[in-house]
Amino acid sequence: MTHELANARAVQRKGASSIACLAFVGLMATAFWAGALWIGNILMQLFVAG
Repeated sequence: MTHELANARAVQRKGASSIACLAFVGLMATAFWAGALWIGNILMQLFVAG
């Protein structure tokens, strides 16, 4: 019985870890695109003003 409970807890931890990983990947993707847009905006201002 204890082995089954330990197994259930391991599955729960794995599920929470997967959700945390997906959230982290989403955060990194958002940060990447925000940075890309920011740099693109600066470059466009430099070339248009220049």
